[in-house]
Amino acid sequence: VILSDHGSINLVSDESMWIVDSGATLHVTPRKEFFTSYTSGDFGVLKMGNDGVSKVIGVGDVCLQTNMGMQLLLRGVKHAPDVRFNLISM
Repeated sequence: VILSDHGSINLVSDESMWIVDSGATLHVTPRKEFFTSYTSGDFGVLKMGNDGVSKVIGVGDVCLQTNMGMQLLLRGVKHAPDVRFNLISM
């Protein structure tokens, strides 16, 4: 439980942070610069938990550096500029 007397809570302040989301069905990011390989096109839309939709305009691979110095390669990451967070599907 998060309590705050402010009007909003910023859960992720660093736009390069990724959230591991057990409710996500795929990896997704709004940031094109994260991709190490990329194919642009019309890849449909994502339906989000708030019943909103976001157009997928690209797909590719993203290589992440872990805090233990290891690299994690995510394949088939969707590029959806309207999503708010970088999500890793579990």
